[in-house]
Formats: sequence, C-alpha cells, structure tokens
Amino acid sequence: MLENEARQRLTFSGTTPDTDTNTTIRDDAAQSTAPPAESETPAGDYSNVHSVLRNVDYWFEREVGTIRREAERLAAEWAAGNLPGLTDKRVEVLDTEKVLAHSCESLWQAWPERTKVQMQGAVDSATGELSREVANARAAITEALIAGDELKEAESKIDSVRRSQETGNREVKYGAQLGKISFWLLAIVLVVVEFMANHPVFRIIFPLPANLELKMAEVTENALGAGGWGSGVRLAALEISSYVEATALALIIVIVLVVCAKSAGAAVRAMTTLKEDDYSFAAASIRSLHRQAKTVLLVSTVVAVCIVGFLYNARNGAPDLVEGRRADAKATVAAAQAELDAVSAAGPSREGELSGADARVSDARVEVGRQEDRLAFARTVATNNGGILLLNVALIGAAFLIGFLKDARDLTETIGEDADIVALKQKCLATREQVRRLTDRARSGVMGGDAAHARTNSLLRSDPLATLDAKRATLSAIIPTWREVNARIRRIDPSNIVAFQQPVVLNLIDISDSVRLQTPETLGRALAELDQLRSEVNRVERIVDSPIGLVA
Repeated sequence: MLENEARQRLTFSGTTPDTDTNTTIRDDAAQSTAPPAESETPAGDYSNVHSVLRNVDYWFEREVGTIRREAERLAAEWAAGNLPGLTDKRVEVLDTEKVLAHSCESLWQAWPERTKVQMQGAVDSATGELSREVANARAAITEALIAGDELKEAESKIDSVRRSQETGNREVKYGAQLGKISFWLLAIVLVVVEFMANHPVFRIIFPLPANLELKMAEVTENALGAGGWGSGVRLAALEISSYVEATALALIIVIVLVVCAKSAGAAVRAMTTLKEDDYSFAAASIRSLHRQAKTVLLVSTVVAVCIVGFLYNARNGAPDLVEGRRADAKATVAAAQAELDAVSAAGPSREGELSGADARVSDARVEVGRQEDRLAFARTVATNNGGILLLNVALIGAAFLIGFLKDARDLTETIGEDADIVALKQKCLATREQVRRLTDRARSGVMGGDAAHARTNSLLRSDPLATLDAKRATLSAIIPTWREVNARIRRIDPSNIVAFQQPVVLNLIDISDSVRLQTPETLGRALAELDQLRSEVNRVERIVDSPIGLVA
C-alpha cells in the first residue's frame, strides 16, 4: 500500500511514471530540452569553443541540477515510505528510475542539438564578420586606388610643367620703349611748359613789395630799351628771378606733378604688361609687383588731383584776392588825401608837412594803379582757367605716357616656384595623406578578415562534444545518487536493498557524430576576395611610399 501511495506521489504533469515513457520530471524540465532561444546565443566573443558553448554548458548544468534535486526529493519521499523494501524483488525497473532515466536520456539527446545550433551560429557569425571586413577593406582600397590614380596624374603634371619650364623662356621682364636722352628732354620740356602755365597764379598770390616792384619796373624798362632778340628771354628771366617765393613754389609743385604722372604711367605699365596668366611660374613675384604698383598709382593719382584742384581754385579766386588788395589801396589813398587836405587847411603852421602828405597821396595812387593792373591780369588768368586746366591735364597725360614708355622691369631673379606646381604639390600631399589613411583602413580590414577567418577555421576544426564523456558520467550518476540518498535516509547500506541490486538502465545513445558543422557557402568567396585585397593593399602601399621625387 505504501508503494502505491509513493507511486501516486510520483505523478508528474498529470501522468504516472509507468503510463507513458515520454513522461518528464516536470513541465519546466521538459521545456528546458527544447532548442535554444535566440537570446541564448552569445553575441560577440567567438574566439574559442568554450566561449561559444558557455551558455550551452550552463544550460546543461542547470538541467542536470534540476534532475538531481528531483532525484533527491523522490529518494526522500520513497525513504519516508520505507520503499523499496529490503527484500522486494523487482523484475521491472522502478518507476522513479524510469522517470529519472527518461529525463537524463532526453537531456542527453537535446545537448548535441543545442551545441550544433550554437556552434553553427558562431561559425556563421564569424563568416559574416569576415565578409563585413572584406567589404570594408574593398571599399577603402577602391577609394585608395582612385586617389592613387589622382596622385599619379598630379605628379605627372608637375613633371610636365617642370620640363616645359626647362625648355621654355624663363625671363620675366620688359624693356623701356623710350631712350634715356629722349626721356630727359621730354621731361624737361614738360616741366618748363607746366611751370610757365602755372607760374602766373603764384605771382598773383605772392606779389613783390612796392619798392622792389618799382626797381623791377626800372630794370624791365632798361631791358626793353636795350632791344635785341634776347630781350624777351631776359625779361622773363628777370620776372622769374624776382618772384623768388612764387618761382620756388611753382617749380616744386610742377616737379611733384610730373613725377606723380610719370610714376602712375610706370605703375600702369607694370600692371598691364606682366600678367600671372602669362608667367604662371612667376605668379608670386608678379602679385607682389602689382600690389606695389597699385599703391603707387593710388597715391600718385590722389596727389595729382589735389595739385590740379589747388591750381584751378587758385586761378579762379585770383580776381577776388586782387580786388581786396585794390580796395585796401583805395582806402590808403583816401586816408592820405584826407591828411593832405587837413595839412592844407591848417595853413602856414603845417606847411612843412605838406610835401610829405602830397608824396604819400602820390604813392598811394601809384599803388592803386598797380593793383588795377594786377586785377586785370588776374581776370585774364581766371578767364582762361578752363583752358589752362585742359593744358594741365594734357601735360599730366604726356608725363604719364613718358613714364609708361620709360618703365622697365626685370623679375627674373625674383621668380619663385610656379603657382601651378605649388597647387599641384599641395594636392599631392593631401592625396598622399588620403591614400595613406585609406590604405591603413584597408589593411585593418584585411587583418580583421584574417582574424575572422582564423576564428572560423578554429570553430570548424574544433570538437564541440569534447566534454561528452564527462557529461555521460554526470548523467549516469543520477540514478545511483537517487539510490544512495534513499538508503542514507533510511540508514542502511544500498547493497542490502535487493531492488537496488538491479543494474542501472540508462540508454545514452552514441552522439559522437551528431554535430557536423557546415562550412558557409560565402566563406570561399570571402577568402578569395581577402587574398586579392591583400595583394592590392601591398601594391597601393608601394605607390604611396615610392620615391618618385616629384613632391619634395
């Protein structure tokens, strides 16, 4: 009766041990023998079989522990019922041992299936990693080859430009189109004409004192009285030498004006004759020359415009200036006449002052006459102001032309490196660095592919069931453990229990050849591509590191 009660307690999942050979210890134990879930597949480290099968081994040990605990529980229940009896003889295997044997056999058969799934997944993952590394290396080497072709093309252009420079004309210069003698003759003529055109306005601005002007008038009369063909020249020379301040200022302004016009002409010729497009190998020197020429042109133009504007305004305002002086002279005449009238009215008491007052009136009237002559001269100058301005502009243009024709430059000794070569060198350096980075990336991809291939080979050549004997021994110890625990609880020797003298029945089939890993179809193609990439990486490295000598 106790054996029947124990048999009832051994009912698992709604079935008795002897009613169905597929009965398992419990529902979760039965579920644990199912194929592994995707989440149990280790992601990442596939360096060795242990890393791949770590989860499978854990799962196996966990299931073994479950069966062992169940065996101990059953042993305790049977021992509580003093089962099996010491003298009970059984022909059939005990129901509990059937259940435990079935659980062990199910776990034994599920273990290689899980191992195969896990190992095949690791092989496929390593092969996929190999394919990814190959694809990354192929992309990098393709970019590197394209950049390498660009590098060769740039270096070829540098060589071509240098050869063309060696065979072509390397002089960067132009000569003067006006001789030295002609230049100085024309320059002197321009200065003289410009001086004669602008000297009168300075005579108006800086007149002579009255006493000097009287002496100048006497000298002029003597010169005219002498006659002869040189009388006009002598008269002009006397006037120029008499008006020292006006002459010096006019001469300085005219010289500055001519120099500015000449400098502007030389600057314009430098900018129009030497072009970077015509002398690319001297681009840096030409740019420097153009910067200087632009500065000279700007300053010369500003100075010339200021001088011409000053002269124009001075001629235009000359009548007003002289008119003011004439008004002052008339006021002086009126004051002298008033004094004379006062002396005359005083009678004999001031008779001695009469001659002096009369002389002052005469001098004042003479000054008024001189100012009227100057006013007439100033009005004549102002009337011809537009014509004189055009003459000034024409003379400035002539000086500009003289400077343009006389200018000569020679930049041959200052030639730097060709701008095209400089640009190509910079491109070559950038391209070399790009190719080097891409080559390093491709080399890293090849090394990663080699590592993935090594892992794949290691997994394919490994023995996933290397722990088969140990696991067989572990499962084979489950039923003896049940018997030992049962006897220990009952404080008897297991060998004294007749039922335990029956041999352990555990059908652990041969599974040594059940795990056969398949080589992925893509492995061969990936390896062939990897070998090709390795040779291409070496070829690109030779291109980048070759001492071509074009990019120093």
